[in-house]
Amino acid sequence: MANGKLQTTLKGHKSAVLTIAFSPDHNLLVSGSADGQIKIWRWDPFASNYVPQRTLNSHRDAVFALDFSTYGQKFASASADDTIKIWRYNSDLSKTIKAQMGGVFGLSFMPKGKLIAVWGGDGTVKGI
Repeated sequence: MANGKLQTTLKGHKSAVLTIAFSPDHNLLVSGSADGQIKIWRWDPFASNYVPQRTLNSHRDAVFALDFSTYGQKFASASADDTIKIWRYNSDLSKTIKAQMGGVFGLSFMPKGKLIAVWGGDGTVKGI
């Protein structure tokens, strides 16, 4: 980034990438796409080739947002399928929350807290 030149490219999604998030320690990157997939990547800015470590296929529609918790033990995903999913990095899906808001377009963990703010197609912001 310092020199303004492309440093690396991550290839693995088959449809448009809509969102990404870095873990707080900058060692992981998660990416979400229009086909509902989430890919987990080990981030190394000096790597010449990236391969996703895991692919998560739990959403039935586009993944619009991803965010890590403050300490990085978990991350959340928001989807057009009207769900928020909470994931633990080293395990499978932890929790699914049905939002009932016409698709979930964004989310953000509250710093150092357990609350997640979500917003969506019905014009509301909710705390979960």
